[in-house]
Amino acid sequence: MKLLGGDWIGAHDNLAICGPSGIGKSWLACALGHKACRDDRSVLYQRVPRLFAQLALM
Repeated sequence: MKLLGGDWIGAHDNLAICGPSGIGKSWLACALGHKACRDDRSVLYQRVPRLFAQLALM
């Protein structure tokens, strides 16, 4: 429930959602992103393979 409040976003904290396949990590990430959008925040959703590829280019 603390994540829904969005205080972690304002504090510039990061969020990593980890766990085995099929437990709803992507669903949770999308739900948090949608809530942040409704709160007029900018959102970037990236899966790990693409994130790592982007970081390798830096």
